[in-house]
Amino acid sequence: MTKREDELVLLPLGGAGEIGMNFNAYGFGPEHDRKWIVVDCGVLFGREGDTPGIDLIMPDIRFLSEQAEDVLAIVLTHAHEDHIGAVPHLWPQLRCPIYATPFTAELLRGKLFESGIEAAIDDDDLVLRGQVGQRLDQAIDRAGLPTSSEDKGFTAAVAALDAALAIRAVAE
Repeated sequence: MTKREDELVLLPLGGAGEIGMNFNAYGFGPEHDRKWIVVDCGVLFGREGDTPGIDLIMPDIRFLSEQAEDVLAIVLTHAHEDHIGAVPHLWPQLRCPIYATPFTAELLRGKLFESGIEAAIDDDDLVLRGQVGQRLDQAIDRAGLPTSSEDKGFTAAVAALDAALAIRAVAE
């Protein structure tokens, strides 16, 4: 594998150009051996005029679920439904660590309990802020990727600190 084969790619499976259903996957590596980090895993609420009878719309993640062993993590930026609402439905297909702030993690725990899958997620798989950047960098290092992450705090309409994520390709 040469460095020339390595790529940093964005796969927007939801939320691009719309409000809701946020789900963006960032991949690094050659096309045949790419590792992925997912940022947000949300739902879109159906609208009577556009989608009558449909309450929730979720991203189609078949492509990533077929490569679940290469999905390093899901990073949740904040606790709005359009960012966390699909986790109980889609996480079982990926079964990777989830990184979130304490507030977002607690709301997510409630959603997972309601859906009956809370027991399937180890405490090590639901990581709280303060460890997000460090723990995500450890997962990136284990995968052998020349990238790094950094989490930054901000607040978005909920009375809690949220997370912004920077993913940088590191030149070797």
